[in-house]
Amino acid sequence: MMVELNIDINNLSSKLLGAGKRLVQAFKFSLIRGLRLYYNPMNVFNEVKEKPDILTPLSLLIIALILHTAMVILLMGNIKVIYPDGKEKTFMEMYNLTSSVALKFASIISLWFLSFIIFWFTLYFMKITIDGFIVFSASGYFLGSPFLIYTLSIIAYGIADLTTPQIFLLYHNFLQHETYAAATLFMKFYFAQKIFMIPLYSLTQIFFWYGTLWTAFLSVCLVKSLGETTWKKAILGGLISMIIIYLIESAFHAVGML
Repeated sequence: MMVELNIDINNLSSKLLGAGKRLVQAFKFSLIRGLRLYYNPMNVFNEVKEKPDILTPLSLLIIALILHTAMVILLMGNIKVIYPDGKEKTFMEMYNLTSSVALKFASIISLWFLSFIIFWFTLYFMKITIDGFIVFSASGYFLGSPFLIYTLSIIAYGIADLTTPQIFLLYHNFLQHETYAAATLFMKFYFAQKIFMIPLYSLTQIFFWYGTLWTAFLSVCLVKSLGETTWKKAILGGLISMIIIYLIESAFHAVGML
């Protein structure tokens, strides 16, 4: 039995082109809003409250994931592992990057839903009635906000990677990939700091702690803006939400999901 398919190529091309333009626009808009989270977070969350969406915060989360993956690749550069039989493998050959990215993406989406639930219950217990879709959209921006910190860290890691000679490590059955990377991190920064006389490792720690503190502030801004409550209540609700989300995220990291 023959089935005839009538496909309007021009119509299909037009739809694909339109979808592509919307996707590019979403990524561009997410970067602009993501940057504004660092100097005008209240206005961003007010705009989200007026016009929530999914595609823009999702784009910001994807950008953050791409940047985080780039950080991981730089951490693995110039590392070789020597096996007991004398064979050598680069660290990237040992690491299943595709599976890792897929797992991290699934974990980020899961964390997005969990963050939404936490913020929604925080607002609920504060007797604030709000559309759940608004809270879900705002939670995505909140989770994607570290993309700028990742960008700065990539620059530092890139400098360290360029100045690091080949590092050889002995294989051990009980060591995870993250342990290998952490073991070489100080060594990489040591070589870079000797050449450029810049405290790169200290800078990455500053980036990390600044990102953590700013994320806590964003949590407060989210509750303040969406709930239209007092700063006192927003600080209490925002920090409690942030602590719970941080504990969940730490658990995800501990089991290798992030």
